Parts: sequence; structure tokens; C-alpha cells
Amino acid sequence: MKHIRSAYTLMEILAVIAALVVLMTLATKPMKMLIADIPRANRDFQTWIQTQDMLRQLKNDVEQSTQIKIIDIDPRISSKLLYLQQSEKLVSYSLSDSQVLRQIDTSENSWDLPHVKINWQVWENDNMPYAVEITTWTERIVLNKTRKKFEQSSVYFSKTGSLKP
Repeated sequence: MKHIRSAYTLMEILAVIAALVVLMTLATKPMKMLIADIPRANRDFQTWIQTQDMLRQLKNDVEQSTQIKIIDIDPRISSKLLYLQQSEKLVSYSLSDSQVLRQIDTSENSWDLPHVKINWQVWENDNMPYAVEITTWTERIVLNKTRKKFEQSSVYFSKTGSLKP
């Protein structure tokens, strides 16, 4: 007579439970990182889109400007104002903690750019500014390490800016 086995033994069940415990322990940290990284990556991408929007506006303003000037407000915190003189108006850009503010006369626009670092530099020829170089990047501290993402540099030329050979 054949003996048909209809259940698992206690040892087999305990071995499966022990194997599951080991697998769960090994998978916990990567799963936590994955669950945290997806929303963070989404926020970083949304911030990058806002940064691109601000850069498009800045490009338009620089290309219409006749004069460019950067003024250091407080060198201790590397706060700078970018002034763009256009034909009939003055446009200014200022950086503060995670925000870029654009002002024209009485109106203003602002972009909230958390974790975004911006550095601008005026290009000059014979002490005459003709372009602005903008470098932007997203900087986050993840697992006690600073990570840079979306680093880019752009150069925008003013209307009257030209290089003399």
C-alpha cells in the first residue's frame, strides 16, 4: 500500500519560516531605500522643471538687455543681485534660500527651488559685460553624503553684447 503524504512536517514548516525571516531581513533596507528614493526623485524632477522655467525667463531677459551688472549684497552668504537694464525697464534677479525672485518695476515673479544651487557670472570684454553664465545644480544630502544632480551651465548673451576680434 502506498502512503500518500497529506501535510508538511513541523521541521519543514520551521525551515521555511526561518528562510523567510532571513529573506525579509535582507530585503528590508533596499525596500526602504527604494520607497524613499521614488518620491525624492519625483520632487527633484519637479524642481528641475521649475529651474528650467526660471532659466527660460532669465534667458529672455538677458537677450533683451542692454546692460548687465551683478552686485554682491552680502558676501558672507554669497547673496548676489543680477541687474539687467532693458530698453525701458530694469529687471533684477535675487537669490535667497531656495528661492529666485524676479522684479520688474512693481511686479515680481518667484520660483521656489529647494535644494537648487545657482551661480551666475558676468562675462566681460574690455570691462563691458556682454553675457551671463549661469550654473545650476540640485544638491541633497543622502546617507550622510552630498549628491549633486542635474548640473548644467548655460551662457546667455545680451542684445548689445558682442565680442571684438
